[in-house]
Parts: sequence; C-alpha cells; structure tokens
Amino acid sequence: MTRTIAGDLRVTQLTVDETIALRDSWRRVYARPLKRTHGVWHRGKYDWHIFSQRDTYALEREEARAAYHAQLCNELLVIPNDKHRAGYRVVTHEPVVPDEEDVYIFPPDLAWTMVFTHEDGWLGPYFSKATWVDGPPAKVEMKPSKSKGKGKGKRRK
Repeated sequence: MTRTIAGDLRVTQLTVDETIALRDSWRRVYARPLKRTHGVWHRGKYDWHIFSQRDTYALEREEARAAYHAQLCNELLVIPNDKHRAGYRVVTHEPVVPDEEDVYIFPPDLAWTMVFTHEDGWLGPYFSKATWVDGPPAKVEMKPSKSKGKGKGKRRK
C-alpha cells in the first residue's frame, strides 16, 4: 500500500521478506569490515554497532546530520533494526527523519546510509558512505552523492 503524505512524499510499506533482503544488502556493504575481521555481520543486537565500535568509518552526531541533509534524494529505504518489522520505501526530494529509533536509511544504490539510534547524542546518529567502508576519506566532504535513481532530486535548504 502506498500513501501520499505532505505533497509529493509517498510512502510504501515493504514486506518483511523485502526488508530482510534489504538489510542483508546493507550489511554486505557497510558491515563488510566486521565480516572480514570477525566472521560475523553484526555486533550484538544492533547493526549500527559497526559504527560505534569503529569497524566502519562514519560521521557522528551533528556532522552526521549535516552530511545526511546535504544528500540528494529521490527514493529512500527506511529499515528498522527489529528483524520482525517491515520497512518502507519513501519517494521524496528531501531526507526524512523518522519518528522511531534504530532505523537505517539509504538510497536503493546503497551509496550512503544514515542511522538513527536509541542512544542519539551519545552513540549516533551515524552517516557513512559506501566509499568510506574500507577506511576514512582523505578529506570528508559534505557534497551530495550522485545516486543512480531516476529524476533529479533537490538539495534541502
């Protein structure tokens, strides 16, 4: 079911199976260093511990928020940490901020990810890019990623 909310924001609920498949894809990109060094895809209950434990490089707190809001958007996937809950596909021209905790947001091409945690301000939120997975960039830039989505997104002001 797709709902249109606030003008051009469209939200479609995914099935639990689709959500699981997307979570696995997210892990294959962002948890790759942990899998390589420890043989597992996540640390404990939360996938975002790959960032808090420094397995994968990420910006944190306000730097993460600023980088996230600088991204161009057309379509975002919002996946909860809870493996029994379904995620959402969101068609939007602006980054979305969920009203729940422990969610992973990313474009379909997984070029970047924003993670909101229940420990907001202490651990998280986190922002990372697929190109940063194997190490931090020489210089972190806030420039938007050029996702392969259809159409042209607008930068949030």
